[in-house]
Amino acid sequence: MSVEEGDGFIGLYTDTSGKTYALSPYGTLYSCTGHQTLKRELLTPDYAQFIVLGGAGDDIYAAGNHSTMFHKKGSGGWVREKFGGDTLWFTALYADTTEVWAAAGTNGSIWHRTKTGTWQQQAIAGDIISTLYRNGNELWALAGKSLYNKTDTGWKLMLSADKKERFYTMYQYDKYVWVMGSGGNIFYNNGGEEWKKENIGDTSADILCSYGIKEEVYAAGKNGLILHRLPGGRWVKEVNGYLDVTANCMYGKGHDIWIGCSDGLIFHNHGNGAWIKEAGPEKGRNIKDLSAWGESVFAAGNYATLLTRTHNNTWNKIVSPFPDTPLTSIFKFNKDILVAGSNGKFYHRLADGQWQIENSHAGDIVFTDLYENSKSVYLVGNNGTITWRHKTDTAWKSQVIGSANFVKIKGYGDDIWIIGNHSVILHKKENEDDWRAIHTGASEVDFLDLYGWNGQLWVLGIKDQRGVVFHKDVAGKWSKEDVHNGVDHFHALYGYKDTIFAVGASGDWAGKDKTGNDYEGTIICKKGNNPWEIQVNHVSNMHFNDINGQGDDIYALGTAGRLYHKKGDGDWEEEDTYQHNETLKKLFFFKGIVMLADNGFVYKENEDKNYIRINRTDKLINMVALDDDLFCIDRNTIFRLTTKEEKYPVIDKVRYTPTPPINPTSIDLNFVLQTNKNAAFKDNYRIEFYARPYCERCHEENWVRAYGSPAKAKINPQEGILLLSTTIEVANSLRVIPGMESANKICLRMDVYTEDGRARESFIVKDENGNPFITLENNFWLKNKVWIILAGTIVLYYAFWLLLWFFYPLVFLRIYHAEILQQLISIHPRFQLIVGIVNVLFPLKKLVATARVQNAWVMLFASTAAKKYERSEITQLRSYYVSLPVRLNDPVTGRLVEKPDEKILDQLFNTERTIIQIIGPGGTGKTSLAVAICRWVIQATRDRVPGWIPRLPILLETDSTDVLKEITGLLRSWQNDYAIHEDFVRLLLKNQHLVIVVDSLSERPATIQEYFKTLHTTTPVNALIITARQPIDLQVKEGLYLYPSPLNSNNLLHFITTYLNIYPSHPLQNSREQLSFAEKIVNIIEGHNSRTPVTPILVKLIIEIALKKEGNDERDFQTILTEMPDSIPDVYYQYLVHVNPKNPAAANYLPKQEMLQIAELLGRMSLGNNFLPQDFLEKDARRVIADVYGSMPGDPIQRFIDNGILTRRESLATSYLRFNIDTLAEYLAASALYDEHNTSPQQLSDFKTRVSNLDDVALEFKLAFIQISEYKMKHG
Repeated sequence: MSVEEGDGFIGLYTDTSGKTYALSPYGTLYSCTGHQTLKRELLTPDYAQFIVLGGAGDDIYAAGNHSTMFHKKGSGGWVREKFGGDTLWFTALYADTTEVWAAAGTNGSIWHRTKTGTWQQQAIAGDIISTLYRNGNELWALAGKSLYNKTDTGWKLMLSADKKERFYTMYQYDKYVWVMGSGGNIFYNNGGEEWKKENIGDTSADILCSYGIKEEVYAAGKNGLILHRLPGGRWVKEVNGYLDVTANCMYGKGHDIWIGCSDGLIFHNHGNGAWIKEAGPEKGRNIKDLSAWGESVFAAGNYATLLTRTHNNTWNKIVSPFPDTPLTSIFKFNKDILVAGSNGKFYHRLADGQWQIENSHAGDIVFTDLYENSKSVYLVGNNGTITWRHKTDTAWKSQVIGSANFVKIKGYGDDIWIIGNHSVILHKKENEDDWRAIHTGASEVDFLDLYGWNGQLWVLGIKDQRGVVFHKDVAGKWSKEDVHNGVDHFHALYGYKDTIFAVGASGDWAGKDKTGNDYEGTIICKKGNNPWEIQVNHVSNMHFNDINGQGDDIYALGTAGRLYHKKGDGDWEEEDTYQHNETLKKLFFFKGIVMLADNGFVYKENEDKNYIRINRTDKLINMVALDDDLFCIDRNTIFRLTTKEEKYPVIDKVRYTPTPPINPTSIDLNFVLQTNKNAAFKDNYRIEFYARPYCERCHEENWVRAYGSPAKAKINPQEGILLLSTTIEVANSLRVIPGMESANKICLRMDVYTEDGRARESFIVKDENGNPFITLENNFWLKNKVWIILAGTIVLYYAFWLLLWFFYPLVFLRIYHAEILQQLISIHPRFQLIVGIVNVLFPLKKLVATARVQNAWVMLFASTAAKKYERSEITQLRSYYVSLPVRLNDPVTGRLVEKPDEKILDQLFNTERTIIQIIGPGGTGKTSLAVAICRWVIQATRDRVPGWIPRLPILLETDSTDVLKEITGLLRSWQNDYAIHEDFVRLLLKNQHLVIVVDSLSERPATIQEYFKTLHTTTPVNALIITARQPIDLQVKEGLYLYPSPLNSNNLLHFITTYLNIYPSHPLQNSREQLSFAEKIVNIIEGHNSRTPVTPILVKLIIEIALKKEGNDERDFQTILTEMPDSIPDVYYQYLVHVNPKNPAAANYLPKQEMLQIAELLGRMSLGNNFLPQDFLEKDARRVIADVYGSMPGDPIQRFIDNGILTRRESLATSYLRFNIDTLAEYLAASALYDEHNTSPQQLSDFKTRVSNLDDVALEFKLAFIQISEYKMKHG
């Protein structure tokens, strides 16, 4: 709906050039320069209404609802500001030269931007913000109940009103603030925390506006109130001579102050003198805003009021081309629209769309009807006024005939008739000048309507509070007809050929309120020469106001939103408009049915649509249709509603389902909300539901509000469609009994409102037979027996599998691994349909993938896995673990874990994929830490720790390039009742139920290292622990690195004392002895080379050597210290001797010297050409030993394995050997290489140079060679 002409003003702004802008609420903005004529600004605000106008300099802002804000800079065009939606309702503006603030009062937010920036939201949890106020550096937001101040940290609540108080205006100067509002309250703050009241004792009127000059404050409000705070702080009342006016606005320039009031009054005060009335009074006008430019002052108000004050203190109206008086009526003739004002002016819209003002020369009257024929246009009104002009003329003429109030003028052929009260009927021919009074023979009849056909005339009226109809036959004879009047009276006539209808009601006509419950609506009819008959007899609680039709398709409307419809010879039937709070006054046809109501109008496009109430303005007076548009008026404004602007919601495609299916008590409702594409989401919609038990005689008042679940919505903005669904409980609240005749029938109504409540559609849900009710039936079983049995069978079938899965997951797993089922599941890809059927009928694959089945399998084999794990040589050699510091992800800066224990598992296993690399040189405890982590995993699984995924560790000791196959084979060896399938193993790996441990990956063959780098592209090993000397790129984003830290002064003693506990009867019980023992160990390790780290393996070997017992001899502390090794090489030599049997009768006995020499040979083979400890072939080792020693009586390789020096590992039918202690292999190799190159000083020197040039990958060997060289030179 758009404004054609008129409209009141609610805001003013004058820019630096003297151009004044006047804001009207209905999306229109006008401007003028100086005293020139107002012109309309070119804006396209859609459906928005403007609320506030403001600016700074030549920057102007106009804002309103639906997130509407327009900005204009100087002489440029208006530009719409962009916000992130259309729900903001701007209520206040403030702008200065650098920034602008806007308050979206309805949601308690304030938006801010600099002149070149973007809008930013700042939240305020308050009610509607009415004013943004700034003085100096202080910015304030005033709401009805709150006052906020902008601080560096945000908006701060400064003052709150109690329940009965409201704030309307404020003033601030320096640190002083005054807030004023209802009841004459004045709150004052002088810069502190406390607010004080400065009320005047005998003042209770609301204060609405204020102005100040430093500490001198003026305030005005209702009941003529004007207050003045003198510079000393005392408030006084000042007199204006009018006690019944309301001050709306105040403006000042120094001590020149103006107050704009109701009744068009403007008061002026100059230099603290008396208040002088400079404009008004003019009843009905309200001055809403004041502004100024230079010496000119402007005032704006309703009825297009825009005044300017000249130098001689007089106010003059700025000329405007639109109504400046209350509008009373609207008519259409030809292609023109004519709007009448109360001052005798016509606002005439010509066929080309232009409006012009014309003088009716009738004075201050109300026109009631218009008639046009091919030659002339006539209007009639109160006080006997007739106004007319010939279509060839441009000026209107008026005459007064008597004092009757004329209500209707109609023409039939060449005859023109006027009727009014006091029995007045006037008649003339078009070519006659004078009107002739017609006498029916009855006096004091108030005529209301007339109808003519074929030379006859019927005139409807009221006499003695009863309805009467007078008839003129073709001969001109008048007679009174029998209309069964009783206590009936009638308001309107409608005729179709010789059939005439009259509508009204039974009741007291003298009553002023024609909408009360004492009336009973009545429709009577006369066909041809037959007598009048009653067709609708006394409909209770209603009053028919109008009747209209198209041929024999007729509608009668009245109070309580009641509408009756009759077509042809059919009976009258009531149509539900669901507007029971509306009084329907007038009906006409425009692209459907339009009915004028108290609050807007009610519209129905066609028989397939519902009645919709639309109220986009204040109360409408009347409306007419012209071409594709509706033209409407209220007291201020002329509106136009085009068909393209129809934005009201339309409910379509409703589907409902009673729920639950058995004994239904609620209704699942799905429906489509259709709007115009261009306006679909300019409004938000509110949906209400109403219900009642079905009853043929139920009235509109019997509806009960029903509440549904929160509506679920799907939006199609391209088509303007919202798909909504909700569930509504109705049976219990309405006491409906399912299954009983009529008692289980529910009438359900939906009301859809636009956000502003100005458009509403109501819709009755009908069943499949078109009945206006829903039946909550209880015959679900009979209707759906076959489907229920089929569904039940399917449910029971799958319930069997689910129960088996839930209570017996291992039995379920055994079925899954059955050979025949695996063959069906893995059938050839060409038979995918069969595979799909198998998976549907036997949902094993899906259920096996659940945590319940996999957890059950893990718990079943937890004990077996633990035993297998502890039987490994790697774990047996590390039966005891001492917690030593570990750094995470970085060896220097990573987070330090002082004493790792089972609590670290939560940090290690906290993602969908856990990849742990334990990195460090040989002997630092990498493998020991990996072994300990796996033991903690086993314990957490056994203890069923809450939140812990049951896991089993698996040591991968072979050099396999197919981990999945290797692990599957290993798991199959654990069980003998069925062969576990690879698919299940893949699931266990994927879900971290299997923790795979690969020790010394960096020392394994290059092919194995490359395989593990790409392992995760083929196999989902999502729990993997690797030990290596350097980090390995596994090509996955996940990964956690653990760096065991060398021993130092902070933890060495802890390690020694903890490790000594393995030997419960050791002689080092004294703490001083333990400390001395630790110092001795440090001296042994560091020696002359401080680069050698103090590693756990060295400390353990020294302890074992120091605590060795020969036979039953007990040694004291000094003996132990004396016999301890004096260097790292000596540690390893003594350790080899310590673990080697002394008894020649021992199996595979090796004498000491031979054992040491063979050990050096094996160490040399372990390091290879890259000087890194690694696996080596057993057959190569035997060949080398045989080449040196020939045939030996025993098996030297087995001796070293039995001594715990070597470990044999089988892989792909090949035996590999590996030193259990990498650093031992490095020192043995260093010794062998030293002896090998010590044939001449030069050769030894060259080799030393070669060793020193090795990169840091072989750093441990370099250190070992340095210490071996020193040892050899010392001991030979």
